[in-house]
Amino acid sequence: MRRIIVFVVTVCMMLSLAACGSPRQNKPVGETETPPQVTQQSAEAVTVDPAQSETEHIEADSDRKVLVVYFAYSENIGDTSGMDVDAVTSASLNKRTSNSDGNLQVMAREAAAVKNGDLFSIQITDPYDPDYNAMVGVAQKDQRDGKEFYFVSEIENFSDYDTVYIGIPVWWGALPQPMVSFFEHYDFSGKTVVPFGIHLGSRFGSMIGQMKELEPNALFLDGFTIRADTDNDKVRAEFDAFLEKIN
Repeated sequence: MRRIIVFVVTVCMMLSLAACGSPRQNKPVGETETPPQVTQQSAEAVTVDPAQSETEHIEADSDRKVLVVYFAYSENIGDTSGMDVDAVTSASLNKRTSNSDGNLQVMAREAAAVKNGDLFSIQITDPYDPDYNAMVGVAQKDQRDGKEFYFVSEIENFSDYDTVYIGIPVWWGALPQPMVSFFEHYDFSGKTVVPFGIHLGSRFGSMIGQMKELEPNALFLDGFTIRADTDNDKVRAEFDAFLEKIN
């Protein structure tokens, strides 16, 4: 009997040693059961060259779809075919310069050209009086009363645009009332907004704050504003320098 017990114990020890020597894929301590293919993909995802990553980020920004929109008084005064109206500063039709173009339009065209964007002029169905002095009182009343404006045409596929450059004249330190209606009409959620404008001394006034209140889910970048009576060439040069800073 004792011999039988010794034999059985010996056999069990041999089987135990054989089990300890069997291969286990030589897996390090703590490694999970993740399939090799998945593990390799994860490693590649975190070993990205920093320079390459930055380049891809810049290219992604440059591929964003850009819209340039602007509201100019000189383009919202109805039929001017029988009038001798110079296309000067669209905020005030100020004639103290030798400009051939409105500075708001100059900047809008520059932004569209430099950023490869689509250009859209905001036009209202109820245009203002072409006589600036007659228009002033009406426009101020519109702001006080919160008048609602409607537009001649819609922006097609507005939701497709990632970045919107928006040009606005500053009227009495605030948004022209048609632009309040514009922001109420379109949803800027998730879009990057770059404001630019012209003024007669107020700079942006309270306009940026108004826009942020109307579009709380948009990202507003620092904007560019310049006096309405600045020479076209100076406006173009300074605005181009501003555009270069925006990816």
